[in-house]
Formats: sequence, C-alpha cells, structure tokens
Amino acid sequence: MACLEILGDRDLADTIDITKLPVQLAAYFLSEYPKLVEKYDKWNEMDGSAWSILLAKQLQFADKCDWNKLNGCDWSDLLKEQPQFADKCDWSKLNGSNWSWLLWKQPQFADKCDWDKLCGDDWFIVLEYHPEFADKCDWDKLNSSDWCCLLSAQPQFAGRCDWNKITGVDWGYLLEAQPQFINKCDWNKLNNCNFRSSLDRGVFLGKFLAAQPQFAEKCDWSKFDSTAWV
Repeated sequence: MACLEILGDRDLADTIDITKLPVQLAAYFLSEYPKLVEKYDKWNEMDGSAWSILLAKQLQFADKCDWNKLNGCDWSDLLKEQPQFADKCDWSKLNGSNWSWLLWKQPQFADKCDWDKLCGDDWFIVLEYHPEFADKCDWDKLNSSDWCCLLSAQPQFAGRCDWNKITGVDWGYLLEAQPQFINKCDWNKLNNCNFRSSLDRGVFLGKFLAAQPQFAEKCDWSKFDSTAWV
C-alpha cells in the first residue's frame, strides 16, 4: 500500500476500479481515500466486517450502513474506535471475547455487558486493564493460563486464586514475573512439568533461572540438560 501514498485521491480514482475489489478491500480503500466514493455503488454488497473497517475512519458513510449486517466482532471493532454508534448496536450479538476487547478500550459500556458470556481468558483481558470490574467476575472460570496472565499483571488478585489449578509451566512464568508467590508454588509441578522435547524443557528452565536465580535451590538439577546451560 505504500506505493499508493504518492498518489492523490483523484489519481487513485483514475487508477483503481474500486467496484471490482472484494468488499473488505474496497472498504479499506474508501476508509483511506474517501473520494473514491464517487465510483462506488455496491453498498448493498458490503458485509459487517467491511462496514466496521470503513466506519472506524469515515463516519460520513453511516447513513448507507445496514446495521443488521454487523456481528459481534464487527461491533466490537467498530465501537472501540467510534463509540458514538452505540445506539445502533444489538448488544446481544457480542460474545465474551467481543466484550473483553471492547471493554479494554471502552469501559463505559460495562452496563451493557452480559458478564455471564465471559470465559476465563476474557476475564484476564478485562481485569488486566480494568481491575474495577472484579466484582463481576466468576473466578471459577479462570484456568491455569488465565491466572498466570492475570496475576503477572495484577498480583492483588492472589487472594481469589485457586493455586491448585496452576500447572508447572505456568508456575515458571508466574514466578518469573511475580517472585513473591514462591510460598504458593508446588515445586513438584514445576520440576516435573511436561514438555514436547528436552530442548523445550532446557530453554524454559534456563530462562527461568536466568531471570530468578534465587530459586536455584528449589530446582531439580537432574532435569537440566545442555540446552538449559546455554
């Protein structure tokens, strides 16, 4: 696309037949070069994804939009950039993932959210950036990876954590980020965690102790091979 930057809107309109492009690509060109609208007449063919791409940058085309075409992902993408279209949104279309990414950027829509739709990885995205929504969280939905990611960023939620859920590999990543949780760690899990290969094990253990050498006495050195020492 960089080569197009040297062309003006008028030159581009003479160069590209936008009506022959796939709708999402047409939406991109219209969002970047709105004067191309002079040659575009396929508004009825645009799907929800194309509309979210276009309206995120060019609000003036909103009167042409069939809002029913937008799905939950389209609405999340659009409202992150242009929250003023909220009155057009069918909120029931948004799933947990759509909600997590929308609330990350536009937390003012929390009163519209069906919190039951959020699963564990949705919650760690929301709470990493907006811990004020913790009272809405169903903590039982968070698995090992979710807890590792959340506590690495927001350790104040440790009191909510079921430590038994955390696997050996996730213990390594969590202690690398938040070593104060050492007393919660099941070192048998960490020392005996499964890897696809000895190379993966060596790289993981080597990186872990390089970051937190104070845990050396807790490690099972018999698990180390040459890859861990590099």
